[in-house]
Amino acid sequence: MVEKVSRRNTAAYGRNKRRTVYLVSILAAACVLVLIFLYIFGVLGRNTISEEALAAGEQPAPAPASVVRELEDKGQAEPNPSSFHFEINDSPVFASGGARGTWGIENPSDNFYAMHVEVFNMLTEERLYSSGILQPGDAIPEDSMLVRLEKGEYPAMAHIYAYHPETNEQVAQSSAGLTITVES
Repeated sequence: MVEKVSRRNTAAYGRNKRRTVYLVSILAAACVLVLIFLYIFGVLGRNTISEEALAAGEQPAPAPASVVRELEDKGQAEPNPSSFHFEINDSPVFASGGARGTWGIENPSDNFYAMHVEVFNMLTEERLYSSGILQPGDAIPEDSMLVRLEKGEYPAMAHIYAYHPETNEQVAQSSAGLTITVES
């Protein structure tokens, strides 16, 4: 006994197959659009900085997926491209709002990457300090802020960006909490 396949079932199968192909095509196009969007907004792309911007101490927007590992052992003899570490005083003190304070920023000489530090007031999101580019071995023990603050303590966030020395491409970023004290 041979069963006959009705035309109705064959037509339904054809419609379902076309619908599946159509849905898969739409899903693939949506994925491509999401990837383009992520690349445009820097999630997948790498930020770079021009030579002129480096000389002026500017820095690009941070790459959100980047991670910096602070190392416990800072005694490496040779710069190692697989690691990056830095030093910054977590409680800088300023005699007055316009005076030089104890930032204690250092890009250790055993780092492979150049770095840049930006400090922001956590309450107002105002930029308080920008270090410019620090090559391995450079340090800023003391410096003034970009703004004048009144006497008091201010919670702040330091954003540290690492750049490849040959391509100037931002390769990593990290953040560190600070408490800035202005004495008078």
